[in-house]
Amino acid sequence: MNKCLSVVYILVIFLVGCNKSLNGRKRLSPLGINELQCFNGRIKLDPILKKIQDLYKKSESLIISSTFTQAGERDFEELFEFNKTPLKPQVLSIKKFKSIYKYIKNEFKSELDPEDAIVIYAFLFEKKKSITTSFKDPRKVARFLFALSRLNQAVERFKAKSCNLMQLKSQRKDDVRDYFVVKEIWESDQEQSVKRIKIKPHIDKICGAINKTCYGESDVTQILEEYKKNIVDLAFAAQKWGFKNIGCEFQGEGQYQLKIPVRKNDLSEFKKIAHFWEDKSLRLSFYAHSKGIKIKERDQGPSFVRHSDFSTIHLDKRLGPFERKKVLAHELGHVLGFQDCYVEFYSEDKEIIYYELDQSNLMCSVDNGARIKQSYIEGLISRYCLP
Repeated sequence: MNKCLSVVYILVIFLVGCNKSLNGRKRLSPLGINELQCFNGRIKLDPILKKIQDLYKKSESLIISSTFTQAGERDFEELFEFNKTPLKPQVLSIKKFKSIYKYIKNEFKSELDPEDAIVIYAFLFEKKKSITTSFKDPRKVARFLFALSRLNQAVERFKAKSCNLMQLKSQRKDDVRDYFVVKEIWESDQEQSVKRIKIKPHIDKICGAINKTCYGESDVTQILEEYKKNIVDLAFAAQKWGFKNIGCEFQGEGQYQLKIPVRKNDLSEFKKIAHFWEDKSLRLSFYAHSKGIKIKERDQGPSFVRHSDFSTIHLDKRLGPFERKKVLAHELGHVLGFQDCYVEFYSEDKEIIYYELDQSNLMCSVDNGARIKQSYIEGLISRYCLP
């Protein structure tokens, strides 16, 4: 009897120990993977991820003029099928990465100048130590290297998100692709009867989400407007929470200035990103304060702001100078109270699905050209400047 009690006691202690947390970092996920171990690379992941990252690391030594790297970047996203729109989302899975790696190794060389392809592939795949020749078509080489960079980012994202698949699984409810599918079909030039047949499975889900009964002749435009207002806008565009110790001064002629306290060591960096959140009606003024917003660099893993602490921006220290500015400006948006407007979840097909609702919006995307929407500027003025 005493032995049985001892076994039960040990089991209880073990289970309690497994559920202890230390600032949220030691908590075991429902998959049994310790998130800190996962980020530190102690969890064994599929070898294909390392192969791709080793390929990218080697490619970094190939220096190409930066004037070439921006050209045609979207072409290569199309090529690797790493789109990030609701109708063409980014799909991350081990199967996908294996397919892309195989394509790069066996077929992608046809996209390059033949002489460049021989040199580059000997360097990347045959362990040649250096490249001494110039390229015949540096623009295509630069685009190839840019594509490898984007692929490496996808692998980084997949590795980080693999630590928390149960949470991603729960986020399937955030999927709003039905709205965009119906919208595209309904605004097309097809026959009305054909459009209604095509949208039926999607419109039924939309109506269920807004607790509306839909009939064959229901006003689709009205249903879409209602869904956007009550689901899409409310979930992704509405301003919530945020850092409270922000002041505002009226500058005259319809212009306001937000006064934002930041830590002294980070002041110069914040000043460099002010323009992302400014227009003719709003200016940002950062000033040093001991209890202001601070940047806390992290060795790996995605950047973020905790809802429990809007005074700290956790920033990935591996970001390049330009990308760092865009990501910091995006994270500042969270400090100011705005949510991400992208969707990410773990699908039933064991794939991580990711898409951005509006690729021109900095809170949805940090790609080139993304800016802050006018409605966000108006929201800041309303919250911090008006009575």
